[in-house]
Amino acid sequence: MTMTAEAALRYAMLRPLEGAHYISLTTFRRDGTPVATPVWFAAQNATLFVYTEAQSGKVKRLRHTPQVTLAPCTARGEEIGPTIVGTGRIIADHAEARRAGSALARKYGWRFRFLRACNALADGFRRAPGSRWIYLAITPQP
Repeated sequence: MTMTAEAALRYAMLRPLEGAHYISLTTFRRDGTPVATPVWFAAQNATLFVYTEAQSGKVKRLRHTPQVTLAPCTARGEEIGPTIVGTGRIIADHAEARRAGSALARKYGWRFRFLRACNALADGFRRAPGSRWIYLAITPQP
């Protein structure tokens, strides 16, 4: 299977994130104001996956403005590498969500599985049906 030139470019764009544990994910308010948040991420097939609360600000902002920027950062959000422009979306497909969860579990191991278990337990105590946690997919833009 040969890689298209666009796919090769997307892979190359993600190279600065190799070895990083966090990215600073910047989403944009309706008025264009950027809001940066440090998040865990995992890369698979030139797509980055992020696990987050469904009602978080970043999800609300992504619903109306899919444009994002990201950069490797510290746990406190201090950027330590180049900025990459991309497009974010909420993953609705269950199979893709499982792939995202598997990619994050491979990268973060027991810490991610523990986080997900705690979130599932907390969801069990909620009165509202469904999970409060979702996955995002971020694709770099050439």
